[in-house]
Amino acid sequence: MQTKHILLISSFLLLAALSSCTVTESPTVEGPTDQVGSELILEGTSWDLFAVRKSTIIEGTQFTLAFEGGQVNGNAGCNSFFGTYAIEGAQIGFSGIGMTEMACLEPEGLMEQEQYLLEFLGEIMRYELDERQLILFRADREALGFNAASE
Repeated sequence: MQTKHILLISSFLLLAALSSCTVTESPTVEGPTDQVGSELILEGTSWDLFAVRKSTIIEGTQFTLAFEGGQVNGNAGCNSFFGTYAIEGAQIGFSGIGMTEMACLEPEGLMEQEQYLLEFLGEIMRYELDERQLILFRADREALGFNAASE
């Protein structure tokens, strides 16, 4: 029994030492910590923004993402947007992002929020995913957090 206890403590200390040597840092937005691989697929999924690190979302607005056929599209609050995405392991990139050109004066700041979020999306480098949450990270570890859209 004492040998099992010593082995368990040794294993824990080894894991603690190994985890302290990793280069990656913990996410800046609370969310899933499962490392993503190619086996977790975004294709055919939809997401609703719940958090923007170091910024707030204007109350009563939405920002959605949907992935289909190598394309990404969604609603930025007033305008619809579209583009393409590519995944390699935990790396993701968005390109060719465009949007409709409607002007929405209410709520105040919505147009600026749309522009900020679409620029942010264009700078995304990696992602983490589980069944209920998607976290998109820029190189500076700033992140957008999404909940799975309800059907």
